[in-house]
Amino acid sequence: MISKGDRILIALSGGPDSVALLYSLAFIREKYSLDLYSIHINHRIRGEEADRDEEFSVFISNKFNIPCAVVKIDVPAKAKELKISEELAGRQVRYDEFQKYAFKINASKVATAHHADDRTETIFMRIIRGTGSIGFSGILPVRENFYIRPLLDISKSEILSLLSAENLSFCEDKTNRSSDYFRNKIRNEIIPIIKDCNPNINKTISDMASILSEEGDFISTVAKREFLSVSHEKEDKIYLDLEKIKKLHIALLRSLIKITLLKICSDIDFDSCESVISLIDSEVGKKIVLKDVEVFRDYDSLIFSHRRNNKEDNIFYEKIFENGLFVDSAGIAFYSNILTVLPDCILEGGMTAVFDYDKISFPIYIRFRKNGDYFIPFGMKGKKKLKDFFSDEKVPLNLREKVPLLVDSSSKILWVTGYRISNLVKVTDSTKKFFIVRAEKKVKEELYAKF
Repeated sequence: MISKGDRILIALSGGPDSVALLYSLAFIREKYSLDLYSIHINHRIRGEEADRDEEFSVFISNKFNIPCAVVKIDVPAKAKELKISEELAGRQVRYDEFQKYAFKINASKVATAHHADDRTETIFMRIIRGTGSIGFSGILPVRENFYIRPLLDISKSEILSLLSAENLSFCEDKTNRSSDYFRNKIRNEIIPIIKDCNPNINKTISDMASILSEEGDFISTVAKREFLSVSHEKEDKIYLDLEKIKKLHIALLRSLIKITLLKICSDIDFDSCESVISLIDSEVGKKIVLKDVEVFRDYDSLIFSHRRNNKEDNIFYEKIFENGLFVDSAGIAFYSNILTVLPDCILEGGMTAVFDYDKISFPIYIRFRKNGDYFIPFGMKGKKKLKDFFSDEKVPLNLREKVPLLVDSSSKILWVTGYRISNLVKVTDSTKKFFIVRAEKKVKEELYAKF
């Protein structure tokens, strides 16, 4: 979760949980040689109270000699624009701003103040909405090796005891008392009743979540192994051997079908998986059509294929500015920066790319692939068709149409996001300016909860 020398950005609301987080990290700062920053998001929802929280967050950060950035965003307006709830809009805004500022200061981690009660509430929310073993994992201690939750095994009562013992003040958000929001209704009305029956519900839920998560991981691991023995790909289609999959236990079969669907499409639910399973015992020639996939029942196989849109509909251009602009393309957020010195905490590879600024022909854009695309992969001298590159890299069929490409003003590919940069823009010993782009997948929290 934390390594010596980490630069950590602390998400600071001014409430008791985030103040306890700020204090705890400041307490171990010297021992771990941490470089700490904080960020406060003013959601513009609670008027003077929100301004009070902002002022307090700056004050408490200064008290511990931690620089504090303040961002003001009109979340109600954002919610109306996106046609989503203020609760969801606020969460989206917070993580967008955390990511942007972390990139700006080259932070290696972002710390949030989720605690044991939060995890319990999240799991009950998922139970009410419908969930399976993955959904029972709740809030993860570390996500994407970037977001960390140091207080996740600490209860709310323990946090309040710490603040009292250390005589630390904090702000109280009055909206937390309202049950208008789904999470607050769980927190204020349902959890207290459950705690009357089981005062140790946090530990009970945590233990149960661990068991179900581990069992889910085991089934998933076995299903991935089975997938290799019952499937083959041909002409952008996946074939599952009917005779073999009929012998599988339903839990293993369900996981295997999920694995297959996720190779074709990105958004599935429990009902989609069950409809594919029902196709196994149906008559030959029957077909079901889901959002992005078609499944056909042949004589001896289930055949999965991607439903392709008009090719021109899948090509778009969106400009990325040279420094700091955020764009959201195909569920991926992009953050760019220009540096004259490359910090040690920037790790190239995966979802971060580092280029020689002077070798790029600006402006640059994000787009999807089109026929005839090619580039010169890092480490190679000759060009390679993008289709062949995807095949060599074993990029899942559903992603080949959705992998964003970073291109220059002449549409030359600079980066196949998450895979490889072009050899033409690589950094060398003579590089004077570094152009850094980080991409972050914006996965819906509840997307796969039903599994």
